[in-house]
Formats: sequence, C-alpha cells, structure tokens
Amino acid sequence: MTVSHVARLHGLNANQVFTWRRQYQNGSLTAVSAAEEVVPASALTAAMK
Repeated sequence: MTVSHVARLHGLNANQVFTWRRQYQNGSLTAVSAAEEVVPASALTAAMK
C-alpha cells in the first residue's frame, strides 16, 4: 500500500502527506504536549469575527 493510496482513502492530497512526513523527519512538525492549552476551532473562528 502506497502513501498516495492511503492519502486518497482519507480524502487527503498525497503531497500534503509527503510534506507532513518531511516535516516530521526534519523535526519541524511537533505534536501538542499534554500540558499545553489548546483552543477548539469553533472558539478560534468566533474570536476572529
């Protein structure tokens, strides 16, 4: 199974998946830590209005 196939299965563009993979390998893609505060997308959208 290829990256392109998996991307299509999930409705993603394969180029985006390759970009994420490259960012992860370079260490520039980081996850949110357990202690980090996050804002729901709906709250962000409301705040930007």
